[in-house]
Formats: sequence, C-alpha cells, structure tokens
Amino acid sequence: IPLRLVGSEMCIETGILAGDIVIARRQTDFTDGDLALICVYGMGHICRKIRCHTDGIELIASNNSYSAIHLSNEDIAAGKAFMIGKVIELRATL
Repeated sequence: IPLRLVGSEMCIETGILAGDIVIARRQTDFTDGDLALICVYGMGHICRKIRCHTDGIELIASNNSYSAIHLSNEDIAAGKAFMIGKVIELRATL
C-alpha cells in the first residue's frame, strides 16, 4: 500500500520527509518500534512508530513538535483507529 506523506511528524529521526512515499505491508499486529501506517479518526492517515501496551498502543512521532497519540484497545475496537500496515519501504523525493 503506497501513501505519500503530508506532515513532518517523522522527519527528525527517520529521515522521512513530507512528500516522500512509504510502502506498507497490510497487517494489523505490530511489535514495539515498528513503523506503521494508521488511519486515525479526525486525523486521516499517519505514519508513526508503535509502542505496545497491554491496554492499547501509543503512536510516537520522531519530531518532538508532535505529541504521542494514545489509543486504547477499546478505541481501536470502536473504529477510532484502523491499523493499515507495517512500513517496509521508503521512496524519497529528490
């Protein structure tokens, strides 16, 4: 699944910039540190690092200007977020 990124939430640590394209493999289970594409209600599609907890997940941006997003298991079950897939490739803009 290819997606062109709009925001700069991942530009500091990962080197992913707005306008770059990330390719994700469709999956719904993740481990700590995975980079994932997620659709969050009210925010659209975002690319964030995953931190897993027993009661849900935390979506971490590498740019400190963006706050972490906490999603409980109930939030995900209720459709407030949809896990699209794990990022496996980056196609950077020249």
